[in-house]
Amino acid sequence: MKAAISNQLFDSVYVERIIIEESSSTVVLNCIIYEGSVQYKSDLMINDSGLNNLLCELSARGVDIDLEKHLLPINVSEDEVIYIIECSKFFDEPVFLPMYAMPQEIVKMRA
Repeated sequence: MKAAISNQLFDSVYVERIIIEESSSTVVLNCIIYEGSVQYKSDLMINDSGLNNLLCELSARGVDIDLEKHLLPINVSEDEVIYIIECSKFFDEPVFLPMYAMPQEIVKMRA
């Protein structure tokens, strides 16, 4: 039996890239959103605890992210660094999650 979630925004998410800004508590997930037969690229924004929940969910699904190994620093300016995890480059399996497994702390989505 399939349970329906009334406030569900979309069916599933393929995470391509995780972007962490050093000076912000918001984490950006570059994703492909799957909604029924439609798919589109979007950015999901989650907070720090949402990132922790996402990392735990990925680990439970066999995608273990080692922040020392997978986090690539990029200098945006002299005093600002962002960190990127390129999921498609590091993992054999696609980083693909059903919506119910995404952190509940999603704060905003932009297409």
